[in-house]
Amino acid sequence: MGGAGEALLPNGGSPPSIATLAWNFFILGTTAFGGPPVHLGYFQKRFVIDDKDDNLRWLTNTRYMELVAMANCLPGPSSTQVAFAIGITQRGVIGGLVSGFMFLLPGAVIMTALGFAAHNLKDQV
Repeated sequence: MGGAGEALLPNGGSPPSIATLAWNFFILGTTAFGGPPVHLGYFQKRFVIDDKDDNLRWLTNTRYMELVAMANCLPGPSSTQVAFAIGITQRGVIGGLVSGFMFLLPGAVIMTALGFAAHNLKDQV
């Protein structure tokens, strides 16, 4: 990924805290509806350096596109893989696990609640 001399963090910045990673991916997991193409757009808008938008500037556009290309070579939803990869680039394996889990958590909770509700309401319908 990237050239040998390219730093993981643009402009020599410091990586976000684990709590910041968790919060950002929890918000994205809660609000990003539409599947992987939409999620990837939200990730780019929030994390990639862009002079037009006020964003977190955690990744260069080149590094982000490399993560997306790598995720597209693997089976499964690419947005989930990119969420893990962004966390890994910022805080290592722990960052990847936190970012991935927090991105998946809202959907898992909502689907579990809907499953229990449907199961409890099936006798009433």
